[in-house]
Amino acid sequence: MLQDIDFAGLAKRETNGRRRIRLLVLAHFKDGMNRAAIARVLKVNRGSVNKWVAYFFQNGMSGLESKSPPGVFWSTPTEHFF
Repeated sequence: MLQDIDFAGLAKRETNGRRRIRLLVLAHFKDGMNRAAIARVLKVNRGSVNKWVAYFFQNGMSGLESKSPPGVFWSTPTEHFF
């Protein structure tokens, strides 16, 4: 699965910065770079690199999507502003 995808090419075309970093992580991982080196090169946390690689292996490309923050989203009703 990893060898079939051109992560570097996808990263060049990606407009979302966060997703681009995740694609670059996988491009370097595919090229054989270790996770600590990937983290240093891309200036991200090694734990994040581990997480993104694991998410990719578990969920494929959909594993690279940003997750919404946990918890309930609260909004203030608009009538409180008038």
